[in-house]
Amino acid sequence: MEDKQTPDNFYSSTRESEEIDLGKIFRFLLMQSKLIISTTVVIFAISFTNYYFSTKQYLIQSLLQYEAVDQNIFDPSQALQMASSNYGSDVINLIELYESRTNYLKVIKDLKLNIVPQDLDDNENIDISITSLNESNLESRKLKFSFSENEYVLLDENLNEINAAKYGDEITFEGLNITINSSNLNQTRPIDISFRSPESIYKSIKQQMDVSDLAARNSFFRNEALITISYVSSDIEKGKEIINYANKIFIDQRIYDETEKSRKAINFIDNNIEAIKESVELDKIKLKQFREKNKSIDVSLEIEGIINKIQVLEDSLSAVDIEIANAQELYTPNNPVYLNLLSKKSLIENQKQEVLTEIEMMPKEQQEYIDLYNELEISQALFEELESRRLGFSILEASTIGDIRIIDEAYVVEMVSPRLINVLLASFLAFVVACFFAIIRGFNFLPISNPAEIFDNQISVPIIGVIPEVEDFELSDDNLRLNSSIESLIVNINSLQQNQLDKKLITITSPTPGNGKSTISMKLAEGFAKIGKKVLLVDNDLKRGKIGASYNIRSISEEK
Repeated sequence: MEDKQTPDNFYSSTRESEEIDLGKIFRFLLMQSKLIISTTVVIFAISFTNYYFSTKQYLIQSLLQYEAVDQNIFDPSQALQMASSNYGSDVINLIELYESRTNYLKVIKDLKLNIVPQDLDDNENIDISITSLNESNLESRKLKFSFSENEYVLLDENLNEINAAKYGDEITFEGLNITINSSNLNQTRPIDISFRSPESIYKSIKQQMDVSDLAARNSFFRNEALITISYVSSDIEKGKEIINYANKIFIDQRIYDETEKSRKAINFIDNNIEAIKESVELDKIKLKQFREKNKSIDVSLEIEGIINKIQVLEDSLSAVDIEIANAQELYTPNNPVYLNLLSKKSLIENQKQEVLTEIEMMPKEQQEYIDLYNELEISQALFEELESRRLGFSILEASTIGDIRIIDEAYVVEMVSPRLINVLLASFLAFVVACFFAIIRGFNFLPISNPAEIFDNQISVPIIGVIPEVEDFELSDDNLRLNSSIESLIVNINSLQQNQLDKKLITITSPTPGNGKSTISMKLAEGFAKIGKKVLLVDNDLKRGKIGASYNIRSISEEK
C-alpha cells in the first residue's frame, strides 16, 4: 500500500553521506565473524603445517682475516709502510680466487658432494669413490649396488648382476671408475647411489656459497679486511664441512704460493752464488798478485781513505736514487721535496767526480790498485748480499703462515627457511583479506537480517512494515516473529486508512516466485478477519496459484 500522504516516520532514511559508516562496517565484521575466524584458522593451519614439515635451511658462516702487510724480511721498515692504493682490488682478487672453479671442483671431488647414497639410516655409511673418464660431461647417473661381507655387486634395474668386485677393487662401467672400500649397513638390501659429474653441480655450489668483503682500515700502518664465507644448507654438519674444507684449500694454496716464491728465489741464488764466489776469489788473487808484483807501492792511509770515500759516495748515490724513484710517484716535478732530492743527487755526483779526478792525478800503479780493490769490494759485497738473502728466503719459506687466517670456523647463524614469522604474516594477511571480503560482501551481497539495516542501506521507498524470513513454520520462535510482524503491519495499515477510507485494496506482488507473497497474503487476511474486517482474498496467479489449496478450496475452473 502506497500513498503520497504517508507520514515521514514510515519512510526509510534518505541520507546521502559519503562518510564511511564505521559502525556499519563493524556490524558486518561481527555478523561474519565465523567466516573471518575460520579463514584465518585454515590459513594458519596450512602455513604452520608447511613450516613444520618443510626441509629446514640453515645459514652457515665463517670469518677470515686478510692482512695486506709487506713481509720483507730484509728490510723490516717496509712492514710498517701503508699498503698500496690498490688494496681494495687485492681483496676483490682474493674473493675471485676463493670462488675459482678449480677450488670449488676440488671441494666437490674431495668431499664427494656429487655422490649421494639414497635412503641410508643415520648410523649407516658407504665409502665409495666414482670418477668419470670424461670430466667435461655434465652427466647424471643412478647406480644400484648390493653388498656382502667381502664384496660389492653392481646391479641393473631388474637387480641382475652386472659386475662384482672385492672391497677396494675398481669396477669400470660405462665410462665410470667405481671403487667401494667398505660398507656399513644395518640390513642387507640394494642401495641406489646417485652420481653427478663435478662440473654439473659446480654452479649450484657456487650459488649457494657467498663470499663477501668487509674491508676496513684498522690502523694507520696496517690494512686488514674481513671476508665472510656463507653457505645455505639443510645438513648442518655437511655445510660446516664444506666451508671449513674450502677455507683450508684456499689458505693452503696461499701458503704454497708464498713458499713457492721463496723456493724459486733460493734456487735462483743457488744457481748464481757459486759464480759470484768464484769472482770474489779471483779478485782476491788478482789483488794479491798485484801487491806481490808491486811491493814498492805505498798503500797509505790517503789511498784507503779515497777508496772508502768512493764506497760511501756510491752507497749514498744508490740511496738517493731510491728516494727519487719513490718521490716521482708521490710528488710533481716542481715539488720542493723532489727538487731537493735532485739537488742532493747532483751534489753527490759532483763529489764523486772530484774524487775520480783526484784518482786520475795519482800514479798509474796506485790507480790500478784502487780499481782492483774496488772490484774486490763490490764482488765481496754482492756475495754477502746473496748469502744474506738466501738465509732470509730460507727463513721466510720455513715460517710462512700466509696473509689469510681463520677468525671463526664454520658455525650456524640462523635458520633461513622456513621462518615462523612467515606463518604469522600469512595468518595476519588472511585475517585482513577475510575482513575486506566480509565488508565487500556486507555492502553488496549480504541479505538484510535486521530492520535497522533498512535505514543503513538507504532504501528510499515507503515502508509500512518488515516481515522476517521464516524457514520453518513449525518452529514456535519463527512463527511467533512472523505473527508479531503481521500484527504490526495491520496496525500501520489501519493508521494509514484513517484519512483514506476509500482505499480498501491491498496488492501484494514480487518479481520472482518463492518470496512469500502467498504466506503474507493469507496472514494479512486472517489478521484482518480476526479484528472483524470483511476480507476477500483473491489469488491472481491463474496458472500456479496455491492459496485455495492451502484452505482446501477448489478453484472455479476445477468446479466446472
